[in-house]
Amino acid sequence: MASLSGNNSVPASYYFNSIVSKVVAEYPPKDCLPEEWSFMFSDLPAERIESYATLAVDAIARWLGGSHELPRDEKDILMNLHQKTMRPHWEDTIVDYGTLENFSLHSLRSEGVPIQPPVPFETDFLLTGGLVEIQFEDTYAWSYTTTIIKLSGSVADMNGLTLTCPEGKSWCAAYASWTLVSGPQESEHLVGICAGVELLVGFLTHVDADNTPVVVDEEEKGKDSGGEQEIVATKFELLGIGAFSEENCLGCGFYKFTINAQGKVAGFELGQHGEPDWEVPISGRASSMPPYCHLKLYKLSETLQLLENIETIEEVIEAFRTIRRMVEEGRTPTLGVSDVIAAGKKIRDESSLGKLWDRSVAQEFGALLKALKVAK
Repeated sequence: MASLSGNNSVPASYYFNSIVSKVVAEYPPKDCLPEEWSFMFSDLPAERIESYATLAVDAIARWLGGSHELPRDEKDILMNLHQKTMRPHWEDTIVDYGTLENFSLHSLRSEGVPIQPPVPFETDFLLTGGLVEIQFEDTYAWSYTTTIIKLSGSVADMNGLTLTCPEGKSWCAAYASWTLVSGPQESEHLVGICAGVELLVGFLTHVDADNTPVVVDEEEKGKDSGGEQEIVATKFELLGIGAFSEENCLGCGFYKFTINAQGKVAGFELGQHGEPDWEVPISGRASSMPPYCHLKLYKLSETLQLLENIETIEEVIEAFRTIRRMVEEGRTPTLGVSDVIAAGKKIRDESSLGKLWDRSVAQEFGALLKALKVAK
């Protein structure tokens, strides 16, 4: 299955080579490392330190090419330790820490010069939300604003390697602005301000009601969802490759979450050492999504019409099931519990099918009412 592509999107090869590889491609010389981190490298020769950069680029490239995802230990060594040691170097070459509150991918620089992508970075998804994480005995509550950009192409070059995007997925770039909402006493001075920006890269997958990947053609990108395969959700896998923080208080995370057609964000972050994998909940809301990610919605009259002109009790059961699926997918925003109760009462009390209303019909009717209550 071909991945998403578009002539107006930033090519994956450009992003991988001009940004991802630039961020993780080198370490500063050993004698330029921050003093507080020097103990980590006291017994390592300089060439060993520099080799971590190559390992980091290779690990990201393998993952983007469909290989196994990075386990926590590998991610922490190659990403978190890397971003700690690179902080002073990045300030001179890649980012201006004084402008992080207004960061965008256009803010990134290459050797101090602003990058010039072949086409502008245009936002596909804009999310806001939060997560709560525990580090040792301390609890931190964070809020985030995440911008996600779909990259074009299913084959890309990265650092001399040719990558093929896994079937059914598309590559994407993202950055998240993090704000500390609450934390231990020693972090009170950071509460309420932008703690920094996390740069991420990874995959997105559009899926239909059967969880089957959906491909969006270039001609359909500006249209609402409504074809044979409607998009009911988009799944994301995002790996942090750099954390730009003046206070040096951010690490690189690994995230898996889903955005449904109503814009609800739900998923998990890999978590810290000592925690079970993928059990840190992340939640939020998408305030902006591509037009093709919006479902076709049904008016109240269109929905209730499914319960009219029914001739058999089997058709009643199937109608209840169909409407329940529509409710669960968010297609019936104006349908209420009272509407369904009235329609059910009419079938049971005023039609010849009422005498056939048995336990199986009642179960499907009750499941529909429950779905409506949950949706509201």
